[in-house]
Amino acid sequence: AECRIGSRETVMNHVTILAAVIEDNVVIGPGARIIGPLTIGRGATIGPNAVVTGDVASHSIVGDKGHDDAGVVEKRHEIQAPS
Repeated sequence: AECRIGSRETVMNHVTILAAVIEDNVVIGPGARIIGPLTIGRGATIGPNAVVTGDVASHSIVGDKGHDDAGVVEKRHEIQAPS
């Protein structure tokens, strides 16, 4: 499986990325797990310890929902930036 990472990324420590396309200007917090195949859109932010298993829209914020839930993308809190 292929991984492609764009430019101007911030990737913190202990991050796992498998089979993902990560577009430009993405921030990935420490301990995040990104398990594809999936695409993380331009300008998205992935919070610490989040588990992402599906596509993330551009300029979205995906975070860990709590200690009992690893923040899997189906249960994520997503905030869209104003257009």
